[in-house]
Amino acid sequence: MDNYYILIPSNVRYNDRICPNAKLLYGEITSNDYLEGCFKITPEIYALLFNVNLFTIRKWLKSLKKEGLIKYVINKSKTSELKIYLTE
Repeated sequence: MDNYYILIPSNVRYNDRICPNAKLLYGEITSNDYLEGCFKITPEIYALLFNVNLFTIRKWLKSLKKEGLIKYVINKSKTSELKIYLTE
């Protein structure tokens, strides 16, 4: 595994309505390549990375969406891939 840093902005870090692991997921998402105006992720990879089930990753994504930090759509050509857009 590569050694790299993630950045988590203060509006995410200090939001007490978001669980700590969802904040880490936000940092992981934003550390990916920003292509075509979005971050492309595969939730299954994050489930493996964080050693949690897919339901948990989806719950974290929903909490980030609920707080207005991201929006996401399923990539029609790759159904296991999400396109995530930052909203703040």
